[in-house]
Amino acid sequence: MRSHLERPTWRALPWQAWLRPLRLAWTPKQLLAGGTAILTLGLCLDSKVFSAASQSSIADRCVQVVESKAQISRQQLGQFLTIPEATARPQVTKVLPKPYCYLASLQIRTGSKADRAVYPLASNPKTWLVVLYEGDRYMGYDFITH
Repeated sequence: MRSHLERPTWRALPWQAWLRPLRLAWTPKQLLAGGTAILTLGLCLDSKVFSAASQSSIADRCVQVVESKAQISRQQLGQFLTIPEATARPQVTKVLPKPYCYLASLQIRTGSKADRAVYPLASNPKTWLVVLYEGDRYMGYDFITH
């Protein structure tokens, strides 16, 4: 006779035999390692897909090429990064030379048009600085690699 504390054994019916291999006991470490591996793989694949799309199209999205040999030095970049947002555009253009090109204007907030100027870095020509202006005010920047 079986005690009420004994764990009943699992017996598969013939049509349930395929379930037995699926009944695996995963430890928390195994779950964490597997989840981390899947997440890493997903991020790698995801970033390659999106970066390839943005890299190939940044040069194609230039609306107007201003200075084809324009580059900014590390010193100019350092000076630029100290400029606070909402600074007047003429103060920013004192630090940065003419841009390589301008991207298409876009509307971020209702009623204001945003212009984007592109500057390749002299230290790494594959990295470009994109400066955002709303009207005559500097509003932010981003780095894009291609």
